[in-house]
Amino acid sequence: MKIVAIEESFNNSVCVCYPDSSLLRNNDDFYIPNFSSHIQATIGVYISIHKIGKHIDTQFIHRYYKSYGLAINFVATDVIQQLHNKHLSTDMARGFDHSFAVSTHVFSKDSHPFEKAHFECTYNTMHFESKGAQIIDKIHAICAECSQYYTLKIGDIVFLPLWNIPGKINIGDLFNASINTQYVLHCSVK
Repeated sequence: MKIVAIEESFNNSVCVCYPDSSLLRNNDDFYIPNFSSHIQATIGVYISIHKIGKHIDTQFIHRYYKSYGLAINFVATDVIQQLHNKHLSTDMARGFDHSFAVSTHVFSKDSHPFEKAHFECTYNTMHFESKGAQIIDKIHAICAECSQYYTLKIGDIVFLPLWNIPGKINIGDLFNASINTQYVLHCSVK
C-alpha cells in the first residue's frame, strides 16, 4: 500500500507518494527525528481505496473508495530546503518513518456519507473545522489527478491537506481530531 497526496510546490500542485513505513497508527506519539530541527504539520482528510483503478474520471471516483478518515502529515521543512538547494528529491523529508499519523477509526461512506461529515481538529489551543460537502469535489479531483500517474490499489490512501499548522511543531504539542464529534485521532509530540 502507499499514501498518495497532492502538495503545493512552488505554486504548482504535485502528486507525492509516501511508503507504508511512513504510517503512524494507533494514536502513537510522534517523535521529532534527530535529523531535523524544523518539522511542520498539515492536517487533512483521506479516503481509503478499495478497488484498483488507473486514469479514473472524477465522476467515477466514488466507486473506488468506501471509507475515510483524518490524518496528520509531518514534514521536515529544513531538510526539504537543503535538498532543494542541491536539486535533489525531497522524498526523505516527507515520507520518513512514522511521518503520517492516521486515525484509529475510519468512517464508512455507506453509513456516514462523506458529504455529510463534519471534520474537526484541535492543535494545542487552535481549532479547525470543515464540512465534507465543502471538500468532496476537491478530494475527488485529487484522486482522479493522482490516478493519472499512479495505479490506485486496494488499501492505498489518498490524502487531501486541509489545515497547515503555522510555524514548527514542538515537544509537548497535542493534536486531537474528530469526525461527526467522534474522536478518531490523538497524537502527542515527543
